[in-house]
Amino acid sequence: MNTSWSKLLPVLLCVALLAGCTSDTVPVNNINVSLLDLQLATPGPMLTVSYYNDNMLPIIISESSHKFYLNDVYIGIASTHEAVGLPITGTVTQKISLTLDSSVPPAKVRALLDHASPTYRFVSSMRLSNYDMKWTFKTTSQGRYDPQHAAMPSPK
Repeated sequence: MNTSWSKLLPVLLCVALLAGCTSDTVPVNNINVSLLDLQLATPGPMLTVSYYNDNMLPIIISESSHKFYLNDVYIGIASTHEAVGLPITGTVTQKISLTLDSSVPPAKVRALLDHASPTYRFVSSMRLSNYDMKWTFKTTSQGRYDPQHAAMPSPK
């Protein structure tokens, strides 16, 4: 019986180790998504967003998708497969193409932007990684947008 335990012990240890590595626990508290700029010009609408990593580990966003609302009106979806790296408790900006919902013409978006300090909301899903960990993170971020004083991305 002693020999069967000695053969079984390494297998049990491997199973326990693998079970710990496949946890669904996401080691991320929050990533805030802020609207810096919205351009409706051709060839297509573009958003400039800022990601703030409120965590004590660097993160790579390998892809992201953001449902975008202005004054609680669904405008469309901004998505990208272009990876960006977020430093520990740091910020990075990214330009993302916006696909307008078919019920929202650009004129309606301009009218919503004409309101004094319109509100925006992102309902975001991001594919994150950190070394060998990968997970999907979902968050909702909101704020006010001032098109007259839209922040420009920081120079490199």
